[in-house]
Amino acid sequence: LNNQRLLGIPVIVQPSEAEKNRVAEAAGSNSMAEYRLYVGSIHFNLTEDDLRQVFEPFGALEYVNLQRDAETGRSKGFAFIQYKNPGDARMALDRMNGVELFGRTIKVGLVADRYQSGSGGTGFNLDDGEITGMTLTSQG
Repeated sequence: LNNQRLLGIPVIVQPSEAEKNRVAEAAGSNSMAEYRLYVGSIHFNLTEDDLRQVFEPFGALEYVNLQRDAETGRSKGFAFIQYKNPGDARMALDRMNGVELFGRTIKVGLVADRYQSGSGGTGFNLDDGEITGMTLTSQG
């Protein structure tokens, strides 16, 4: 579909982050996925600064990205944290996964793990239990 027109608008196809991670893993490269953590089930009142204080003791951070609703600005309950060193990310994952933080048990995993649940990944569920909107199901 790349560069084809759909209703007069050119279609541009780009690889997703998941595909980029799979390609980097297959190539055996030291991808950025080894540095990035997914942190879920975060209490909605926690801020990026709070998360930085919790995760920085494991090593230097590149960034903390708390996901927020675009309309309300309210936390979505998950974040991505990137370390400068993959060993620091692994230590944070090992020590923080399943820890209770502000009354909630947080889920921590390597970003690439969510694509590897059948091949040795953690297999954690990215859904924080908040189901809103419409459920799409296949009939037939």
